Amino acid sequence: MTQADTQEEVQRPPARSAFATLAWAFLERIVPRIGSAAIMLIFAAVTSPTIVGYYSAMTLAYLAMQALFDSAVRQIAVGAVHTPGGVAFLRRYIKTYALTGPAVMFGALAIMCAFGSMTLRIALELSPMVLAPVAVASATRALATAQAANLWRRISLTQAVAVIASCTVTIPVVIVTESPLGSALQLLMSETIFALGVRRMARGHQMEPGEEPLVSYFHQFRAASAYTLVSWAQNQADRLFLGLFAGSATLGSYSFAGSLSHQVTDSLGVATANVLRPKVIDGKTKSDAELRHLVMPTLRRAMVMTVAVILVTFPAAYWVAPLVFKDDWDSALQIVPVLSISAVPALVSWCLSPVLVYQARLRLATAIKVCGTIMSVGVAVAATYSLELAAWVVVARETIIMCAIALIGTRRSIGARVLVTPVLLVVVLSGLFLLGKPLYALFG
Repeated sequence: MTQADTQEEVQRPPARSAFATLAWAFLERIVPRIGSAAIMLIFAAVTSPTIVGYYSAMTLAYLAMQALFDSAVRQIAVGAVHTPGGVAFLRRYIKTYALTGPAVMFGALAIMCAFGSMTLRIALELSPMVLAPVAVASATRALATAQAANLWRRISLTQAVAVIASCTVTIPVVIVTESPLGSALQLLMSETIFALGVRRMARGHQMEPGEEPLVSYFHQFRAASAYTLVSWAQNQADRLFLGLFAGSATLGSYSFAGSLSHQVTDSLGVATANVLRPKVIDGKTKSDAELRHLVMPTLRRAMVMTVAVILVTFPAAYWVAPLVFKDDWDSALQIVPVLSISAVPALVSWCLSPVLVYQARLRLATAIKVCGTIMSVGVAVAATYSLELAAWVVVARETIIMCAIALIGTRRSIGARVLVTPVLLVVVLSGLFLLGKPLYALFG
């Protein structure tokens, strides 16, 4: 073991502290989803599918902007706050997104009014969503500073306060007005309160100076933007091709199963990447051994948590969910455990993304993700035969993407051995599902 290895081993935080950090980061990601799901259920109950559709279309535009801007800048912001060049880039980025985001959101609203059946009243009720990107942009530098300072507990609590406060105010608005105004306000209020909280949190925290990167921050951001946009497009492509090839009923069942299987594990994958990013991208040069010592322990802990969630998903989908949902959803519930298995390779891909950013090799992962998007056609074709076959294709696709990223993108730094445990877990979990099917048929 080299001196650098020994130093990293000494500096490694206790396992309990590391698990706590990961748990707080996970809560920061899952709390907004819970709040959005709660208000959406109430919103859907008191309005019509048409109005929910308008809100969903605006949400789609918002998520596309988030993928193009906010999700991308988070890949590099924690490193940027350590250098003068990075801080200057973040200032320019904040101004750009604060102007571009609302313009695109307003454009989406105008298009639905001009070419759709949306009335001016509904457009005005949805208009608070136009300003949400301004709140998100204003928190960029402060959030990166707080993450770099390892303030995950305070970040998570601030997020919880933002979601609870916004839901407390807007849920009555939804019920009383029976309009999209409450849901639109909830998004704006939640993002604004969170932005104010992290800006206050970040005051007084001075970042250790780091080295300016060889690749400019703009080029890093452009590569990260392409990667996050393609990752987002892959999920949308699944739904698009499923609707075209297999019909709306199959699309509805698949979307429902995907939502049940991925809500928790997706948040865990993003949270793990968020925890790793300040450690890997801190403006300091690292050897391959140091990168491995930073990534592998966090990946193992996240994998334990992910497998625990998957193992809970199996019996919940088989025996608990059928008590709540009608028989129409039976085919969807049966594939929830299969889709949940894909969380294992997806987690590895998330954990390797900070290393790719550090090495300025994110373009390789983007090309791999483009191939994954093309494979969405295979998911859709498989769905014409059965939903379960489509789910297995999704598992295979995510495993292929994971292997490609590890073998092509990070093999020199992290090593191919990173694939051993996740591939084994995919095989074992798949075997458990196949063994569980007869039990479901017997006791279901």
